Amino acid sequence: MAFFDKFFTQNSSDPAASYEKGKAELLAGHFRNAVEHFNNVLKVNPGNVAALLDRGKAFTELKSFKAALVDLDKVIAFQPTNAVAYQRRAKVKDNLKDYSGAVRDLDAAVKLQPDFAIAYYERALIKVMAMKDNKGAYNDFSRAGELGLSIAYEAMGQFLNE
Repeated sequence: MAFFDKFFTQNSSDPAASYEKGKAELLAGHFRNAVEHFNNVLKVNPGNVAALLDRGKAFTELKSFKAALVDLDKVIAFQPTNAVAYQRRAKVKDNLKDYSGAVRDLDAAVKLQPDFAIAYYERALIKVMAMKDNKGAYNDFSRAGELGLSIAYEAMGQFLNE
């Protein structure tokens, strides 16, 4: 972080530098700091999709689900083909116990990006844990595993006893 601190101090009014600092803070798990840096970017450019997407992730980690939902809704409005935005919004909806909404978002994510293993995995978890759709969960765990997400096979055994 020392490099980013020095770089950001020298470029504190630059939205690109603020975005990079926000990404670094997000990766380091400093979610409140990340939100502040993304806020700086969005003050200059309220339609910055990358900053909205990442601030939505930071808000999710902070359990500020309504704020995350606002950001992710904006990303999808600006970029309706952004599979990651649907996947992240599904995580928010899952936390808000809107399981059918979460599954619809994950449906959209895998339709847009058919090799999106984590989306299949997360959809399987919702299906098995919240919706009691074991057949659907089995299919999604299998697809995630086929795409290289080996933890999907472990989860399948744990949750479906197969």
